[in-house]
Amino acid sequence: MNMANEKIEQYVMDRAHAIGFDLAGICSIDSGERTPFLDQWLARGFHGNMKYMENPKRLEPESVLPGIRTMIVVGLNYRREEERDQEAMISKYAWGADYHRVMKPMLEELAEAVRLRVPGCAALAYVDTGPLVEKHWAEKAGLGWIGKHTNVLNRELSSWFFIGSVLTDVPMASGAPAKDYCGTCVRCIEACPTRAIVAPYVLDARLCISYLTIELRESIPRELRSMIGHRIFGCDDCQDVCPWNRFARSGDPRFNPRPEVFSTRLLDYLSLTPDKFRLRFAGTNVLRAKYRGFLRNCLVAAGNSRAAELRPEIERHLQSEDEMIREHAVWALAQFKDDGARRSLAQLQRVEKSPSVLAEINHWMS
Repeated sequence: MNMANEKIEQYVMDRAHAIGFDLAGICSIDSGERTPFLDQWLARGFHGNMKYMENPKRLEPESVLPGIRTMIVVGLNYRREEERDQEAMISKYAWGADYHRVMKPMLEELAEAVRLRVPGCAALAYVDTGPLVEKHWAEKAGLGWIGKHTNVLNRELSSWFFIGSVLTDVPMASGAPAKDYCGTCVRCIEACPTRAIVAPYVLDARLCISYLTIELRESIPRELRSMIGHRIFGCDDCQDVCPWNRFARSGDPRFNPRPEVFSTRLLDYLSLTPDKFRLRFAGTNVLRAKYRGFLRNCLVAAGNSRAAELRPEIERHLQSEDEMIREHAVWALAQFKDDGARRSLAQLQRVEKSPSVLAEINHWMS
């Protein structure tokens, strides 16, 4: 077909697939159109400490790109068939390359294709970095429906795909919004260890293990620590149990799991220094947790494990200069519930100055 006669919508879809995206959709944006439900979700405090979610630009795409007429939304499959048990569980999306680094050049190529086709137009590429509620626009563009676990589901790729978008002032016709195929299923709600899915399609991020182990920069609430189990970065439980998952196929090889994903033991993670942490997870999404957050998570997993081989590392972290690390080391050691643990905690109690660490010690010594 002659490009001059080819519809812009078909051109965009063809370019997106040629670039390598597994899914692509288009949604037109009306002037003043707002993101639904975000106001209510924020008002209930379900975003926790994720203050960036309060950016008012998230409510109106026009505040991100004045004059916006269209959002092109794409998906890139990261599902891998290879799965083995992990002693220290890292979410599947972080097994391989950082999706921001993979998708941003692809999105920039798509944006440039739009600019070449319509000279003088605006086209901005975002991959989980701009003030957008990508899930809503992905649903409107027809990539999938927002499931009861609040992830976007596609009948072929399930929810194992990353979302990116290109915002433009070029008017385009929308595709058909996706239909909801969750039906009466509530497996994701029942599977959540912390009951973070407080109602169908409603997530209280403050209870979500992904939030607790990645976004939260402070101490994990004591009452939730035992529910985290051996998860040290993220959680896939709600996606793992989804019946649509059986239709998923392998995705982009750049997201293949690094060999050490399955071979590294919790003991090895507990012994990482800040420099070794950055080297070990270079180029992956795990760096988002930062060293102290990752070590905090590992101490929680160690406490839940109560493995004797982990005890020396737990006790070593009782001497950390970071009071949050000391607090979680206290919690981890207390889970052994024996005389040796009480002696170590009593010894620390005599010299500890931090109110939060003392409060943790006193909780277990009372």
